[in-house]
Amino acid sequence: MMVPEIICIECGGAVARGERCGNCGHMPDDADANTVWLEVGDHFSLSLDPGLLGLKSDDSAPLRLELELVELWEHYDHRRVLLAHLGGWSCGDIAPNDAQFCENLTDLTLVVEQEVDDVLGAVEFVPNNLKHWVRRPITELRREGTKLSVFRNDGGLALDEMVEVGVGRLSPRQIRSLFLPVLNAVALVHREGLVHLRLTPWLLRMRDRKDPEGIPLEFLRDVMNVDEAGQRTGLGDEETFSEDEGEAAAPAPLASSNPFAMARELEVTRDDVIPLSGGETVASDTAPAPAHAAAAISGLELLFDGIDGFVKVDANLENILFTRGFSAPELIAQGPIDNYEACDIFSLGMVLYFLVAGQIPPVSVYTRETPAIPACNLRPDFPPGLQAVIGRATRPDPAERYPTVDALLKAFEYACDVMVARAEGTRAQPPRVSVAVDTHVGIAKGQRNPVNQDAVFVGVSEDHRLSLMVVADGVSTASYGSGDLASGALAAEASVAWEELHEAYKKDEAIEPQVVLQEILNRANDRLVDYVNARFLPFRGGPHEVMGSTVLAAIFYDGVVTLVTLGDSRVYLSRGDFFEQVTTDHNLWTLSILDGMAADSALAMPHGDALARCLGTFMLRDERLHALNPEPDVISFPLLRGDTLLLTTDGLVDFAAAHMLTAEDYIHHILVSEPDPALACLELILLANRGGGGDNIGVGIAKFI
Repeated sequence: MMVPEIICIECGGAVARGERCGNCGHMPDDADANTVWLEVGDHFSLSLDPGLLGLKSDDSAPLRLELELVELWEHYDHRRVLLAHLGGWSCGDIAPNDAQFCENLTDLTLVVEQEVDDVLGAVEFVPNNLKHWVRRPITELRREGTKLSVFRNDGGLALDEMVEVGVGRLSPRQIRSLFLPVLNAVALVHREGLVHLRLTPWLLRMRDRKDPEGIPLEFLRDVMNVDEAGQRTGLGDEETFSEDEGEAAAPAPLASSNPFAMARELEVTRDDVIPLSGGETVASDTAPAPAHAAAAISGLELLFDGIDGFVKVDANLENILFTRGFSAPELIAQGPIDNYEACDIFSLGMVLYFLVAGQIPPVSVYTRETPAIPACNLRPDFPPGLQAVIGRATRPDPAERYPTVDALLKAFEYACDVMVARAEGTRAQPPRVSVAVDTHVGIAKGQRNPVNQDAVFVGVSEDHRLSLMVVADGVSTASYGSGDLASGALAAEASVAWEELHEAYKKDEAIEPQVVLQEILNRANDRLVDYVNARFLPFRGGPHEVMGSTVLAAIFYDGVVTLVTLGDSRVYLSRGDFFEQVTTDHNLWTLSILDGMAADSALAMPHGDALARCLGTFMLRDERLHALNPEPDVISFPLLRGDTLLLTTDGLVDFAAAHMLTAEDYIHHILVSEPDPALACLELILLANRGGGGDNIGVGIAKFI
């Protein structure tokens, strides 16, 4: 018997009823199968009071409009948004050639939103003090199980459209300008004893009342780096310079005067990152003062779209249509919910993830519908700071999220202020660094193999302004060489490089951290290849049989950290209540998601934790290995007093607790509570061993004071 197929609303593909879509992972429901959706080219008639459009007629006859749907603007699960043009009209005794009446209808465009009716199955409220924040339709119709809402085309842009304008690369300042109005509005909703429960980037709109269509012109100009005349003003806060003359290049005019069209014509190729400049440092126990670079872009006004109102916090909701990637796990589970406010807080965290990463958060049943990877993995050039906020807001356990939207808002503003202070830098008075490294074989691992395959190294200058730190985890299985030789080669080359680096520093010579770190990797990689060639020629093994190692190598210099990473060892940044991973795990799970695979499919892969990148890169020719320079991730950002960096192999994270989030909480607590880096290293090793010690443990800690 054939299983009937229906169309997946998310991607348009055919999917068997009761099965997930193989393309996008969406689970269609009965609404997907039964709903008849409007399409571009469809026509329909609409009758309404002319006064709703600001028109006056001498009699009480309704205005009858013939509308044609000309463009599909948004296409989501349970909802579509289309642009409608006027095809014809009639209004009682007013003739179609009535000049004054026609003039008011000439440029009329309407927005038609179609959604599955009765989404919440509960009474919805809009208090008077929230009415100006809820987008109200001109009229509403019912059509074959759906609700049609007709709006004036004056609602500005949805958040997903604004992210699209920024090519998914909004700057921290632009994100702050968008997200603060959202937080403030939802906080007010909660103070009224109401909740939203459907927060997504396409149901949150930003408009400017000064524009007839609500287009937030100032924001778009800021994103596109154009002035009011439609000319480029440079990339970010910098000017564009001619390579030949070293002078500011003449800006090229834009082809269109429409701001949204201009956005599509421009190709934005870099983030509007706040440049480094002289500035005050930030004490570890005080919040930094907001700076001009963090000032919100003016003219933005939030509109809640696609809702009739809000729901009381004590409502008894039995069936809520959810949106994977934004809805809280407890909503998706469709079970009893004790705290609806926590659902909104989760969705706000996912909206922030979307603003940072520029795409819908990849979630999975294996991660309890929370993000499968940090947002910074999808946007590796984005400065650290907001991932800690996202991580707390999107905890799978509602009790572990921010207790209120106000608490989330406070944390977000503090994180933004710290990012501004970090971007302004502390080069005038860079922080000093206190460092320590340590390693242990792991109690249980040592019983199986007494050889510690983790290796560590640290060097620090006498004035504590310069330091080199390395943490490496040798690959356990190798037929040619061994993991301890691979990680040891990296530590040995770091020791040699430190002597050269330290000498150059004492002589006040120029230092290029990234060049130094890449040379350490190149030399260590050459060592591995030379070792194999000296002992195993002719080489007839497979590439995966050659020894390798993860790499964490960092130089702390002049108030800036420069990191190179390979493999699944991690670097965490800790500051006060904030704790976030700043590196990407180079395993099959993570890299498959980054390549576009659905998180459910990626995390279901067997051996998905296997390393996909590590030290030990070569090509095989004539039964001999030929070294290829490793290509690590490179991360660099300024440091502030009060920052702590942890470099660690997976032996700590995997055994600090039964679950990763709990493990990270325990690790963070030790970093905050123990000021001495050496003692903190020891405490972390004890933590992993108390959790079983099933792997080698290598840690390095740098505290900035």
